[in-house]
Amino acid sequence: MKIRASFVSNSSSSSFVVKFERFQLSKEYLKLLMDLPESLLWFETAVSSDSIVDRVWEDLQNQLDNQNAIDEYGVREIQVAKRLLIEGVNIVEFDYLTRLAERRIMRMRLSRNKSSETFWAWFSYSDNNGTLETVMEHANIFGSLPHVTFGHH
Repeated sequence: MKIRASFVSNSSSSSFVVKFERFQLSKEYLKLLMDLPESLLWFETAVSSDSIVDRVWEDLQNQLDNQNAIDEYGVREIQVAKRLLIEGVNIVEFDYLTRLAERRIMRMRLSRNKSSETFWAWFSYSDNNGTLETVMEHANIFGSLPHVTFGHH
Protein backbone atom coordinates (compact mmCIF):
# COMPACT_ATOMS: atom_id res chain seq x y z
CA MET A 1 0.00 0.00 0.00
CA LYS A 2 1.21 3.50 -0.83
CA ILE A 3 0.28 6.59 1.11
CA ARG A 4 0.90 9.84 -0.71
CA ALA A 5 1.56 12.99 1.25
CA SER A 6 1.76 15.29 -1.77
CA PHE A 7 -0.41 16.35 -4.70
CA VAL A 8 -1.63 13.43 -6.81
CA SER A 9 -2.94 13.75 -10.34
CA ASN A 10 -4.07 11.33 -13.00
CA SER A 11 -1.09 12.13 -15.18
CA SER A 12 2.29 10.60 -14.63
CA SER A 13 5.77 10.75 -16.00
CA SER A 14 8.72 8.45 -15.86
CA SER A 15 12.35 9.01 -16.58
CA PHE A 16 14.78 6.43 -17.81
CA VAL A 17 18.53 6.31 -17.44
CA VAL A 18 19.97 4.07 -20.14
CA LYS A 19 23.56 2.92 -20.56
CA PHE A 20 24.92 2.91 -24.09
CA GLU A 21 28.31 2.18 -25.56
CA ARG A 22 29.31 5.04 -27.86
CA PHE A 23 30.48 2.76 -30.65
CA GLN A 24 26.94 1.37 -30.83
CA LEU A 25 25.31 4.71 -31.48
CA SER A 26 23.60 4.71 -34.83
CA LYS A 27 19.88 4.87 -35.42
CA GLU A 28 19.86 1.44 -37.06
CA TYR A 29 21.80 -0.14 -34.22
CA LEU A 30 19.60 1.60 -31.64
CA LYS A 31 16.61 -0.09 -33.24
CA LEU A 32 18.34 -3.47 -32.97
CA LEU A 33 19.32 -2.81 -29.35
CA MET A 34 15.81 -1.77 -28.35
CA ASP A 35 14.44 -4.97 -29.94
CA LEU A 36 10.85 -3.71 -30.10
CA PRO A 37 7.95 -5.42 -31.85
CA GLU A 38 6.63 -3.72 -34.99
CA SER A 39 4.09 -1.82 -32.90
CA LEU A 40 3.52 -1.38 -29.19
CA LEU A 41 0.09 -1.36 -27.63
CA TRP A 42 -0.88 0.43 -24.43
CA PHE A 43 -4.53 -0.35 -23.72
CA GLU A 44 -6.11 0.46 -27.09
CA THR A 45 -3.37 2.80 -28.29
CA ALA A 46 -0.83 1.47 -30.78
CA VAL A 47 2.40 3.18 -31.80
CA SER A 48 4.91 1.93 -34.36
CA SER A 49 8.34 0.95 -33.12
CA ASP A 50 9.82 3.22 -35.82
CA SER A 51 8.10 6.24 -34.20
CA ILE A 52 9.53 5.28 -30.83
CA VAL A 53 13.05 4.71 -32.15
CA ASP A 54 12.88 8.03 -34.05
CA ARG A 55 11.94 9.89 -30.86
CA VAL A 56 14.57 8.14 -28.71
CA TRP A 57 17.20 8.82 -31.39
CA GLU A 58 16.21 12.51 -31.52
CA ASP A 59 16.41 12.79 -27.72
CA LEU A 60 19.72 10.96 -27.67
CA GLN A 61 21.23 13.19 -30.35
CA ASN A 62 20.10 16.26 -28.40
CA GLN A 63 22.05 15.02 -25.37
CA LEU A 64 25.14 14.16 -27.39
CA ASP A 65 25.11 17.60 -29.06
CA ASN A 66 24.27 19.62 -25.96
CA GLN A 67 25.86 18.82 -22.60
CA ASN A 68 23.28 21.06 -20.88
CA ALA A 69 20.30 19.14 -22.30
CA ILE A 70 19.82 17.28 -19.00
CA ASP A 71 18.35 19.21 -16.07
CA GLU A 72 19.48 18.85 -12.45
CA TYR A 73 16.98 16.05 -11.76
CA GLY A 74 18.31 14.09 -14.72
CA VAL A 75 21.89 14.53 -13.54
CA ARG A 76 20.90 13.32 -10.06
CA GLU A 77 18.98 10.35 -11.45
CA ILE A 78 21.95 9.34 -13.61
CA GLN A 79 24.16 9.32 -10.51
CA VAL A 80 21.65 7.21 -8.60
CA ALA A 81 21.06 4.89 -11.58
CA LYS A 82 24.75 4.07 -11.93
CA ARG A 83 24.78 2.93 -8.31
CA LEU A 84 21.48 1.07 -8.52
CA LEU A 85 22.46 -0.85 -11.65
CA ILE A 86 25.48 -2.13 -9.73
CA GLU A 87 23.08 -3.26 -6.98
CA GLY A 88 20.73 -4.91 -9.49
CA VAL A 89 17.79 -2.52 -9.00
CA ASN A 90 16.02 -1.30 -12.13
CA ILE A 91 12.76 0.33 -10.99
CA VAL A 92 12.59 3.14 -8.45
CA GLU A 93 9.53 4.93 -7.14
CA PHE A 94 9.90 8.69 -6.92
CA ASP A 95 9.36 8.72 -3.16
CA TYR A 96 12.25 6.28 -2.73
CA LEU A 97 14.48 8.40 -4.96
CA THR A 98 13.75 11.47 -2.84
CA ARG A 99 14.73 9.67 0.36
CA LEU A 100 17.76 8.16 -1.32
CA ALA A 101 18.83 11.55 -2.60
CA GLU A 102 18.42 13.17 0.80
CA ARG A 103 20.29 10.48 2.73
CA ARG A 104 22.83 9.02 0.33
CA ILE A 105 23.53 11.00 -2.77
CA MET A 106 25.88 13.47 -1.11
CA ARG A 107 27.99 10.69 0.41
CA MET A 108 27.94 8.43 -2.62
CA ARG A 109 31.39 8.15 -4.10
CA LEU A 110 30.62 6.84 -7.55
CA SER A 111 33.65 5.83 -9.51
CA ARG A 112 33.44 7.49 -12.89
CA ASN A 113 33.98 5.31 -15.88
CA LYS A 114 37.30 6.54 -17.27
CA SER A 115 36.39 5.18 -20.69
CA SER A 116 34.65 7.62 -22.97
CA GLU A 117 32.97 4.64 -24.58
CA THR A 118 30.14 4.55 -22.02
CA PHE A 119 27.36 7.08 -22.37
CA TRP A 120 24.52 7.47 -19.85
CA ALA A 121 21.41 8.94 -21.45
CA TRP A 122 18.41 10.36 -19.60
CA PHE A 123 14.93 10.29 -21.11
CA SER A 124 11.69 11.61 -19.63
CA TYR A 125 8.23 10.84 -21.00
CA SER A 126 4.77 11.69 -19.71
CA ASP A 127 1.32 10.35 -20.44
CA ASN A 128 0.18 13.96 -20.32
CA ASN A 129 2.01 14.66 -23.62
CA GLY A 130 -0.02 12.62 -26.06
CA THR A 131 -0.21 9.11 -27.44
CA LEU A 132 3.44 8.62 -28.35
CA GLU A 133 4.79 9.59 -24.92
CA THR A 134 2.05 7.61 -23.16
CA VAL A 135 3.21 4.43 -24.88
CA MET A 136 6.88 5.34 -24.39
CA GLU A 137 6.36 5.87 -20.68
CA HIS A 138 4.44 2.68 -19.99
CA ALA A 139 5.45 0.07 -22.60
CA ASN A 140 8.92 -0.85 -21.28
CA ILE A 141 10.67 0.43 -24.40
CA PHE A 142 14.13 0.14 -22.80
CA GLY A 143 13.55 -3.39 -21.50
CA SER A 144 16.36 -4.91 -23.55
CA LEU A 145 18.96 -2.33 -22.47
CA PRO A 146 20.71 -1.73 -19.13
CA HIS A 147 18.53 0.95 -17.59
CA VAL A 148 16.82 2.27 -14.49
CA THR A 149 13.26 3.56 -14.52
CA PHE A 150 12.21 6.34 -12.17
CA GLY A 151 8.43 6.61 -11.72
CA HIS A 152 7.17 10.12 -10.96
CA HIS A 153 3.55 9.25 -10.24
